[in-house]
Amino acid sequence: MCKNPLLLIIIGGIILAQSPKYGVGRAPTPEEVKAWDISIPPDGTGLPEGSGTAAQGKEVYASKCAKCHGGQGQGGDDAPLVGGQGSLRTPKPLKTIGSFWPYATTLFDYTRRAMPFKQPGTLTDNQVYAVVAHSGVVSMLSGLLSAGLITIGAPPTGPNPPGANLGIFVPMLEETSFVTQFLSAIDLVLVWWVVTLSIGLAVLYKRRTGGIAFTLLCLYVLFALVIGYARSGS
Repeated sequence: MCKNPLLLIIIGGIILAQSPKYGVGRAPTPEEVKAWDISIPPDGTGLPEGSGTAAQGKEVYASKCAKCHGGQGQGGDDAPLVGGQGSLRTPKPLKTIGSFWPYATTLFDYTRRAMPFKQPGTLTDNQVYAVVAHSGVVSMLSGLLSAGLITIGAPPTGPNPPGANLGIFVPMLEETSFVTQFLSAIDLVLVWWVVTLSIGLAVLYKRRTGGIAFTLLCLYVLFALVIGYARSGS
């Protein structure tokens, strides 16, 4: 007789592991496997046929998403969809479209599988395309506004400028001059962002892109003038 209790426990575990199945559950059917095998990688492989506009997504968002995420993505009963950039490495990370889902394809994947929270998988592919387009516009608008606040407090020139600003084209001027400070406040990445945002807003509200872009760029230039004046001490 074996007198080693540890060996008895190991042998018993092996016997139990080889016991007959209990008849609980069943193997999934091919149709059920296909219904859940819907993951979409960042490159968009496997995206279904369909389409949706930001304008259509606005309606879907209002009826299916706004209660939890807020009318403008600011958060309601659940987490917000905007903000959170740079927070993932902090003690309080905020997972939003801007901070955690950098690709529309993976945002589509998550939304289709997990949303709405209490009725996951009930949106049609066209509805998912539309609400992703709308959410992208809302996220860009939020990012543009927050980037302006970051620009105010960041040093415009030096070894670590906040972006590819126009101040790099006037190295011959004094760093504290009004012209340098004004040009340094105009970030080329943000200019392109404004253009992209204008396209999204034009689609969302059925307006001309040129008029929206011109208005936003004028506001941005005015904003840069104020920053340049404040920084230069003029």
